[in-house]
Amino acid sequence: MGLDIYFFRIKREGYEEFKEKYDKADKAFSAYYNELYKHYGALIRDVATEKEKAKLDELHNSIPNKKEFEEDAGYFRKVNFLIPFFDYGEDCSEQDISVAQLKELVRRCKIVLEERNEETSKEELPTTSGFFFGSTDYDEDYYDDVAEVKEWAEELIETTNEDTHRLVMYCWW
Repeated sequence: MGLDIYFFRIKREGYEEFKEKYDKADKAFSAYYNELYKHYGALIRDVATEKEKAKLDELHNSIPNKKEFEEDAGYFRKVNFLIPFFDYGEDCSEQDISVAQLKELVRRCKIVLEERNEETSKEELPTTSGFFFGSTDYDEDYYDDVAEVKEWAEELIETTNEDTHRLVMYCWW
């Protein structure tokens, strides 16, 4: 287990309608699954009736595919300085980020990589601790992560049009 940070690029046009359909279908599936789980426990697939399994499959298959609107835009594991930089809360929810924030992130990454000292690093891109967040040291691994994040952010800036897409960050630990 550890801090997993996901970034997605989401099409703006039609997304709200899609999200509403997705949430409704997901809620129906989850409710039915939980109902079966209360009755059968973890052995749902082994002991549920064929009719119950078929309904569960039907509800699952009715959930629209997110890939129609979302694309992966980045993933980092235990790169905990991203949490305070984006002021990410502890609720594991989606949070919009902007190209302007990414530009600021690149600016700070450049400073940290040029200076390569703990004082500047703490000022520009401080690490943060958490149960699954990994190291808080300002060592070579930290600077490798900063370089990787800088490269990723520069590419994402170049390939993102905020008029047609929004950027979203999601963390899990």
